[in-house]
Amino acid sequence: DVRHIAFVTSDEVELELQIENAPGEERAFLEDPRVAVHHDDGRRFVASASEGSYDLIIVEEPDPVTAGSNRFYTIEFFQACRRALGERGTLATRISVSEHWSNPDIIMPAAILHDTLLQTFGHVAISPGAEMRFYASASSTSVTDDHGELARRWRERSSSIEGFSQYRFEEHFQN
Repeated sequence: DVRHIAFVTSDEVELELQIENAPGEERAFLEDPRVAVHHDDGRRFVASASEGSYDLIIVEEPDPVTAGSNRFYTIEFFQACRRALGERGTLATRISVSEHWSNPDIIMPAAILHDTLLQTFGHVAISPGAEMRFYASASSTSVTDDHGELARRWRERSSSIEGFSQYRFEEHFQN
């Protein structure tokens, strides 16, 4: 059960515009009493978090192509996230890649991200695609790319999200 969500953004004006133009369900999310919006730098927020205070950290930053965005893809940032997560906590992040994996310049940032997460957390699952998603945890049982296991967990929790079924895990985690 979700009891508390810390939503961190450094741009208060952009957030206000997003809320103003957001569909009803997104606006409802930000107006949910369990959501605390923090106007802060994401790195600073994570670094100041108490040890083990979060179960999940989702990093939705632009690709690491500038000094500003690259700071969210460093080993120091991931180490701060690891400290802020509980023992079974999970970090989720993403990076854009091309479907044309043969070009090393295109795949190299994803390979570096994978290696950095693996070095920091020890366990990494990847959902491939044009936007590659990474899930990292210190716990070997928290993250997996085994679509059968993910479907079993989904059924066990009786999860239901409109438009999503347990069979989508196979699509997202194809070997």
